[in-house]
Amino acid sequence: MTIRYGDNYTGQYRTKPSEKFPKGESGGGRLRPIVERETLAVATAVGDRIWGPIIPAGSLVLEGFVKISKSLGATGIFELGYLAGDDDVEDTNAFVVSADAGGQAVFVKSDYQAAGTLKRLTTDLQLVARCTEIMDGTVLDAVITFGVILVND
Repeated sequence: MTIRYGDNYTGQYRTKPSEKFPKGESGGGRLRPIVERETLAVATAVGDRIWGPIIPAGSLVLEGFVKISKSLGATGIFELGYLAGDDDVEDTNAFVVSADAGGQAVFVKSDYQAAGTLKRLTTDLQLVARCTEIMDGTVLDAVITFGVILVND
């Protein structure tokens, strides 16, 4: 049997002098939500974007989420990610790949496909929800709530 050591374990217990854990990786940080919402008062088209708050540099993004309060008719899919920053190219599905409200309300969290999960940001990034499938124009009062949970201290 081989014993292997993770990077944080090695830095803390095997390296002399010991190294501190990166921010947010040792239980000392506080979870911080960044949340945005909008009432979808007009039908969204493919490519439409809803800008959210800025995610601050240095943050470790643990999870993203999208909640749509009711069915958007037979259609209506959104993704969640960020716009291009100083060090990052745009990735509009970095946190949630697909939140499909076609036929039902939906609450989707990051999964294995979300490349931005556990991403340590080097610059401020603009959070954005993007429509990838047009919504039914008869549904004009659904609320989309989206955001990320992060640690940055």
